[in-house]
Amino acid sequence: MAVTNAKTRGATRLILARQLEHNRFHPRVPGTVATSGGAGFLIDTKHANSIFPNDYFNNWELTDQTAGFTTSVLDFEKSTGRWDFPTAFTAAASDVYETHSPAAWTTGQYNDAIDQAVQAAGHFQAMADKSSEAIAFQRDRSLYPMPSGFNFLHTVSFDKRPTYIARHPSTEAMEGVSLRTGATDNIRLAQSFKVYDTNPGFYLYDVFLLLQKFNAATLSGNLTVRVETDSAGSPSGTLVTGGVASANVDVTSVVAEPTYVRFTFSTSPLLQEDTTYWLVLEGTYTVSATDNIQWLSDYSSVTSGGGSYSDGAGKVYDAAWAALTNQDFIFSVRSTSVQTHKLEARKHWDVERGSTNYLVFTTAGLALLEPYDGAGLFIEGQGRPALPTSDASTLEVPYDYVVARAGLLLISTNMGWMRNHPGVTQLPTLWGNFVSDLERKMSSPIRVGSILVDPL
Repeated sequence: MAVTNAKTRGATRLILARQLEHNRFHPRVPGTVATSGGAGFLIDTKHANSIFPNDYFNNWELTDQTAGFTTSVLDFEKSTGRWDFPTAFTAAASDVYETHSPAAWTTGQYNDAIDQAVQAAGHFQAMADKSSEAIAFQRDRSLYPMPSGFNFLHTVSFDKRPTYIARHPSTEAMEGVSLRTGATDNIRLAQSFKVYDTNPGFYLYDVFLLLQKFNAATLSGNLTVRVETDSAGSPSGTLVTGGVASANVDVTSVVAEPTYVRFTFSTSPLLQEDTTYWLVLEGTYTVSATDNIQWLSDYSSVTSGGGSYSDGAGKVYDAAWAALTNQDFIFSVRSTSVQTHKLEARKHWDVERGSTNYLVFTTAGLALLEPYDGAGLFIEGQGRPALPTSDASTLEVPYDYVVARAGLLLISTNMGWMRNHPGVTQLPTLWGNFVSDLERKMSSPIRVGSILVDPL
């Protein structure tokens, strides 16, 4: 089911509130927001001198979708449209917020109903389109754990540009360089690279680093890749300007087996031709000489410099930057102009099912991909709609169905609040008919040629 009318959970909840409650529950965009003394407050100019008297909204629930908090209103002032709430929460100008009467449904109840509606769509075999670019091909590796959410896989493509923007592929002679081995030991790792033939530059799309978890059973925290400018042959500490030149992943995404880990940038920074840049890897997990993350590097027999990557150098940072001996880190840098080539199902790839589901490349697939170590893979399929995890989550189910199904549940569980609604006794039947009509259209066929990943 290609969802063309999807909305975020927050937007869907507001639609539900407008349908079930009253116009006064529309989202509010505050004119000004400030904090004063020990009490946070929000001023909504739309409510200044409104029909609602002082204290009308006291003890109502207030949810700030933008800042991601839910609290209660301590005091409402009619003349200014001021809402006071506990000091633990701070709103900002242009935040989208909503209010709910204690007699109606809370934000949590709305979210529960939305979750149940999304889950119900899955029971009716509504399939959401799924895609992932989290995997990169590694030379001689045939098995790759499938990203979660796929029930069927129908397309696997790989980045087949004649040359990479910047790439240092893996080799047979590799060793790991540990990150954060002490309070002042290996606290950063870095690799420089150059961009060629970009005329005049390119927008950075993503970065793959070949990483592994070393010894540690568990680690917690983040890994960050910074794209920094050069200063006298070392990272400058200054991010590339234009876009957002840093990217994070959760350290739990790194496994014991050397694996390419993808870092994506929320806004692509622009890199210029024939210019040296640095990939700088940092972490927030606890420092340890024995339990850490390693960035894989090559090892060259050349004794007069670094490893086999001629356009850059690997370095480590203790009190200052120091060069790696005969080594360069393994990485791949791609621009936004990715060129993909489709692989043939069964001939080049298949799916192996078990306690962990794997994408597996055949002998023919490995032979075809051999020159493309570090090439990003693009996989497409179908799966159950995923439950939203925040107000910013885009639903994988048409919002009209979610509104109808969630609204039916809420009406059925709190008819007392709806007692003044015209025709309230007919509402469950009307909404139920709407839900049934949408569910008859919900199931979408499995795409031809798809391979089963996980039974529904």
